[in-house]
Amino acid sequence: MVLISNKFMAQIADVLEFQVAKKITGLAKVALESLEQNRDATIKLEKLLLQAGFEDKELFKGEENFKSARKRILDNMNDSGREISELFLKFDIKLK
Repeated sequence: MVLISNKFMAQIADVLEFQVAKKITGLAKVALESLEQNRDATIKLEKLLLQAGFEDKELFKGEENFKSARKRILDNMNDSGREISELFLKFDIKLK
């Protein structure tokens, strides 16, 4: 039987925590990139509608909606990372 030190186990937990955080960040990045593409398309559509004579300011909130959605994505990413870090502290990881 191989004895594994607590220091080594802590290092393994740190690696796992880092990998999970990296995946969360990657998912948020993909979501933000998609959101930016939608914003760009929305802004183009807003310009076309303005040129066609539509002037309803309630309709043209592309940038405002983008900022709100972006904030929600980033807040959720940070909350998820923090919650997962807290969960790692509750587990005692052992290797067989």
